[in-house]
Amino acid sequence: MQFDQKAEDRLAFLWIEKDKSWLGLWETDKVEVEYHPSIRHIAFQVTLEDLKNSVVWLKSKDYKPREAFGFDPSEPFVMPHEEYAQR
Repeated sequence: MQFDQKAEDRLAFLWIEKDKSWLGLWETDKVEVEYHPSIRHIAFQVTLEDLKNSVVWLKSKDYKPREAFGFDPSEPFVMPHEEYAQR
């Protein structure tokens, strides 16, 4: 893996595949923390078309999308990293 950046003093990002996927590592004294999607998630690079179809695809595989950040799970929710978001 290739180092990309460090945020604050306890967070580092490393590329798994340059410009496609990365790993964020947090240093903390807490191991047992309440669940929040921003700290326990997997991120994928997808095409816009695949993103638009993601809820239907998940349901076809018997997964039930859930509400996040107050958004109804009837459509995809995207929280891009500002530096790497493509428009």
